[in-house]
Amino acid sequence: MAWLDEASIPLTYDERRIVDDTRFTVIRPGVREWNLQVRDVTWEDQGQYRCTVNTLPVRSKVVMLHVKGQSVYMCWFIIREWYLALVS
Repeated sequence: MAWLDEASIPLTYDERRIVDDTRFTVIRPGVREWNLQVRDVTWEDQGQYRCTVNTLPVRSKVVMLHVKGQSVYMCWFIIREWYLALVS
């Protein structure tokens, strides 16, 4: 399982962060949940994020992060049995 950014750069792999940016974290509240948490969201974080699961065939879901203002401190992209929601 991996989370990738808009440029298809891997941010996480399984539960590990693989970028130097410590604002990105994977949260696992359940066995089938892979939540991407982004702390201290900036304008540059706006864009597409993709969750990819290495199955046959490969499964992936895309979510969009829209930054509306300076008051957003944290957002989570939640993958829950392939249902996507954006929580802010």
